[in-house]
Amino acid sequence: MQRRFLILLVAVAFGLAAEQAGFGWGDPGHWIPDLAVGWCLIGCGVIASVRHPESRSGVLMSATGFTWFLGNFAGVGVTVVAWASAHALFLHRGPLFHLLLTYPGARGPSWVTRAAIAVFYAAAVITSVWQSEAAAILLAALLLAGCGYEYARTVGPVRRMRLIALEAAAGLSLVLAARAVVDLVVSPEAASVASLLAYEAVVVGVVGVLLAGLFLGRGRGAAVTDLVVQLGQARSGTLRAELARAIGDPALEVGYWLPEAGTFIDAAGGTLSLPDPGVGRSATVVERDGRPAAVLIHDAAVLSDPVLLDAVVTAAQLGTANARLYAEVRAQIAELAASRRRLLDAGDHARQRLERRLHDGAERRLEELAETLRRCRQYATGPQTRSSISAARPT
Repeated sequence: MQRRFLILLVAVAFGLAAEQAGFGWGDPGHWIPDLAVGWCLIGCGVIASVRHPESRSGVLMSATGFTWFLGNFAGVGVTVVAWASAHALFLHRGPLFHLLLTYPGARGPSWVTRAAIAVFYAAAVITSVWQSEAAAILLAALLLAGCGYEYARTVGPVRRMRLIALEAAAGLSLVLAARAVVDLVVSPEAASVASLLAYEAVVVGVVGVLLAGLFLGRGRGAAVTDLVVQLGQARSGTLRAELARAIGDPALEVGYWLPEAGTFIDAAGGTLSLPDPGVGRSATVVERDGRPAAVLIHDAAVLSDPVLLDAVVTAAQLGTANARLYAEVRAQIAELAASRRRLLDAGDHARQRLERRLHDGAERRLEELAETLRRCRQYATGPQTRSSISAARPT
């Protein structure tokens, strides 16, 4: 606790020194918003570190706040400090983008994300990169794509928090791209004040949203239960979609026990097969009154948390009553349709057999009759008889 209190004291002193060096006290329209942004970022980082020390998000928030002030020392009289400060104008975007790509910090990023983080840190120390409007738009798009990639590859409760980072990255990317477009269309000097204030507000908003996500993410078990309690009239498809969203597994499958068939069926009424061991998917059976009621087929890592598992099972028990009835009705409808198709097919086959028998029998008798008439004509004596037999022969 003393260490974090010391961090806050250093942040206060460092921020005031940066504003005095960058703007002076005679320009409150610039130094007050700038100071507020830096302090807010550092304060959010300290709070996140206190409440969730296992997450790296707090450290990255604080790093964003301290690097926010570095660019203000570009006007000091020390040459080395002025040069380093001038090249640190966009340095805060390195830890800020790092924060968005790794939030909530519960698992290591992929090699693709590590490469993107390295690109962002390199761009943060090369001032000319962010001063290029085309490069700024490209980097903003890369940030959004990277967060989207991390969201797509994540399952479980972390996926819900990754969605928060994706939405925050979308807002930040939009502001960065819009600022670059405005600088292209309008002179940078004319749009600098308004765009700077908008950027400062978005940066604070992004970090604030991420901090709130760290707190709200801890109540996910109750959130799952509350979600499905509201699905009193939910159909099976709705239940599956809502549970998949709540636990962070888009591939979640929900099956309902059909006692008559002794198997689980899906929402469409088809038989649902349980996964084999070692395929990365697990089956959690939901019981009701000591008997199977439903089964959840999910990623093996999704329900590793016992608290979340209990909440999901309770939620599924509450939500499967109506959904199971819908699934049973659909299964009966599917069986009725299949039975009707079987009857129609059997009728078609019987009709075809009857047609073949009638066709074959009549044709054979006509051929026999024609052969008889041909023989009779050979032995007929009178011309009138032969003419009559020839007229009677089928053509």
